[in-house]
Amino acid sequence: SVNGQDGTLDRQQLSNAIKDLKGNALSRSELQEMFYTLDRNGDGTIDYLEFAQVVEIFNEGEFE
Repeated sequence: SVNGQDGTLDRQQLSNAIKDLKGNALSRSELQEMFYTLDRNGDGTIDYLEFAQVVEIFNEGEFE
């Protein structure tokens, strides 16, 4: 699910998306690390391009 109409994910939505991709949830510290790493513009949300990096990471098996 996305935040309203702006097409971004907040931390909880990112957590849910990762759970869907990975099959289980990340720890709080893993989620925080990933969120701050991906939120390159520092706006507190993950946009489409930032989220595409999450999908790529999991598809390549780099984050287990």
